[in-house]
Amino acid sequence: MYWASSSSSSIMPLWRRALKRGGQATLVLGGGYCGFSAGLYAYDRDHFGSWLRLQKTAVLASRMLSTYAWHLHFKQFATEEDREEHFHQCHLRHAPELRDLCYSNGGLYIKVGQILGLMDHILPYEYVESLAGCFDACPPSSNEDVETVFLEELGKRPEEIFESFEREPLASASFAQVHKATLPSGQVVAVKVQHRPLQRTVQSEIEGVDFLLKIVRAIEPAFGFDWLAKEIREIMPKELDFRLEAENCERCRKIMERNGLKNAVVVPEIHPEFSTKRLLIMDFEEGQSLSATAEDLNNAGIRPHAVVRRFAEAYAAMTFIEGFFALRPAPRQRPLETSKGCA
Repeated sequence: MYWASSSSSSIMPLWRRALKRGGQATLVLGGGYCGFSAGLYAYDRDHFGSWLRLQKTAVLASRMLSTYAWHLHFKQFATEEDREEHFHQCHLRHAPELRDLCYSNGGLYIKVGQILGLMDHILPYEYVESLAGCFDACPPSSNEDVETVFLEELGKRPEEIFESFEREPLASASFAQVHKATLPSGQVVAVKVQHRPLQRTVQSEIEGVDFLLKIVRAIEPAFGFDWLAKEIREIMPKELDFRLEAENCERCRKIMERNGLKNAVVVPEIHPEFSTKRLLIMDFEEGQSLSATAEDLNNAGIRPHAVVRRFAEAYAAMTFIEGFFALRPAPRQRPLETSKGCA
């Protein structure tokens, strides 16, 4: 009879009980979360890092989802121009956030940002423009991680293999970074070192991103990017095996030679005795960034129209004659060389 009363004084105990149970549930969930995180941190630091990255991604995904869902289904617009302006502001707000997330998470997330940054036929230009930053310098690995990769792959430290080895990387990308070194023979080489945790964590991170994308798709079908995880799952094993890259380099060299492009397209010599799944050593070649302007190229003694011609010839030889396509020039790469008279 007490709970059947409709008076406000008799309803209050219901609220107290609900709040109490809600507080208990929160404590249980919070304790479980803390316990799981602490256990994962103690057991496996690399996968703990993956867990943190997934949480950061989930937080941003929920914010972006709520913003766009509100504008798509609930917000009223006076005119079409008003609608476009509101979405433009949403893009301007969230695109840099997505870029910063990719950069701070590193590895797989930077690769995702690079893939999306090339999709100007799908994404709004605000995202393409912002995600272009993923092609710039990426977070480098520590000296300790670089040394660990050498020890795990070759059983030696860099200084035991090279006459000199520059610890400061020349560049860092999503999956690896490049150091300049000199072999005992005097040959200057570029040393591509894979970021240490990737082989262990990339699969779990792909599954985590896939899970988030499926949730987003289920909540809001307009955001159908779950195909992205499938594509990444297919290409990642190849991207992370530098032995395949070494094989492709040699195959490209032979293709260029057979098609009269040996002196126009430089394919650095690979040093297989030092190259493994996570290490790739090749001759060091100076170059000019592909993202340079026509004025920059002219100032460097490179004819822009000759560059376009050489690219067309190389692509055509691989695609239409050889049936093998292994060239993916992205912004910020350095394929234009002048030291050997190449275009």
